[in-house]
Amino acid sequence: MTPDEVRQQVRFAIWYIEMPSEVFDPQKPDAGSYTWADGTSYRQIRHVVDWATRALHAEYQRREAAMEPHPLTVQYEWAESARQSIQEAKAPLGGVLLSQWYKAKDEEDPPETEEEALKRIPCPMCHI
Repeated sequence: MTPDEVRQQVRFAIWYIEMPSEVFDPQKPDAGSYTWADGTSYRQIRHVVDWATRALHAEYQRREAAMEPHPLTVQYEWAESARQSIQEAKAPLGGVLLSQWYKAKDEEDPPETEEEALKRIPCPMCHI
């Protein structure tokens, strides 16, 4: 795809999630770790992705459980199943703080000052 096609056709969802601090493992790579960049191991990446997946799945279940469809529909069964799943969870689920669609900006003029350039640096998650 051309950059213009990407700006017009590709959709990215941005999710800001929180994970329980008692289960998050911020340990740096040790001598036996495989890394893809200085200071980040594959184990750490897998850990973060697993917890992000858990938090997003829990958010989906919460949204399903919040629905109030007619009792004679399959959506009612889905909502009941979601409520039961949330109640049965034994470990922390994490949560979603904010979600939004990413909208690409049109090409901009180069920044005039260093301060403007720093404002355009993408968030750390955009580098993964």
